[in-house]
Amino acid sequence: LYIEHLYLDNNQLRQISNGLFSNMTSLIELKLELNLLEKISDQTFYGLSKNLQSLYLDNNLIEQIDENAFENFLSLKTLSLKRNKLKDVNFLNKIKNLVNFYFELNNLEIVKNLNVTYQNLIKLDLSNNQIFELEENSFNLSNLYTLNLKNNRIKNFKSAEIFYELISLK
Repeated sequence: LYIEHLYLDNNQLRQISNGLFSNMTSLIELKLELNLLEKISDQTFYGLSKNLQSLYLDNNLIEQIDENAFENFLSLKTLSLKRNKLKDVNFLNKIKNLVNFYFELNNLEIVKNLNVTYQNLIKLDLSNNQIFELEENSFNLSNLYTLNLKNNRIKNFKSAEIFYELISLK
């Protein structure tokens, strides 16, 4: 199947069968916004790792994303997970070339270890979460252009070094 853009927004999808997209290797953009998805497994997007550039999972009920869900997704540039119920971003460790990450309106509380893995990251939106702690060197992202932390629960900064590496912020 030669499909580059697939829009499945505003349906009532509760789950995606493993391998559903495996024969859509040409897919570069996938939109699954406004559904009822709760979990993303390591096989949910099997077959899309080579060419997928943009993935939109906004406005779902996602509470869990398997740590290996995006392993070897070398072309993925934009990942949007706005308005879900996620508490961590551990799944990001496998995405090497991410440029834009939208994670507002989730339940993230602590930011840590966003560093060398994400050197291509230029836009990071963590607004409207529950962040109360930013660990030292949380943002070791020298190419980051935009960082949005508004409407969280941050009361103070433990160290000035938290933002030390953010030399490209505008």
